[in-house]
This record gives sequence, structure tokens and C-alpha cells, in this order.
Amino acid sequence: MFTAVGSSVLIRGFRLALTVEGLKPHTVDNYVRDVERFAQHHPDLFQVTAADVHAYILTGRIFWDGDFEF
Repeated sequence: MFTAVGSSVLIRGFRLALTVEGLKPHTVDNYVRDVERFAQHHPDLFQVTAADVHAYILTGRIFWDGDFEF
């Protein structure tokens, strides 16, 4: 599978799952935005490990409520 297409499908599925869970649209948008930012640094989401996520968080690339940066 072509990575960019595969990642796009995963992100759309993630958005759908969050929506089905009943999360508010603003929350869904924020979660998806964070995953899309992460995917810019790890384009093959099929190969991401827990260590990749941990390293990403520690670099301060995660933003909470758009105002706070680690």
C-alpha cells in the first residue's frame, strides 16, 4: 500500500471512530490535527512505535488547546 494513501485512510478512520464515540466536533478536530502533525514527522503510520510517539511528545511538538507547548 502506498504510505501517503494508507496514512490518509488511517486518519479518516480515526476521525470516524472519534465521531462515532460521540466526541464533540471541536475535540475530534483537535485530536485529528495532532495526529496529522505527528504524521508530518512520521509519514508511515503503519510503522510507528510507542517509542516514536514518546519521542515526539518529548520534543514539544504536541500543542494542547493551541496555547501550551511542552
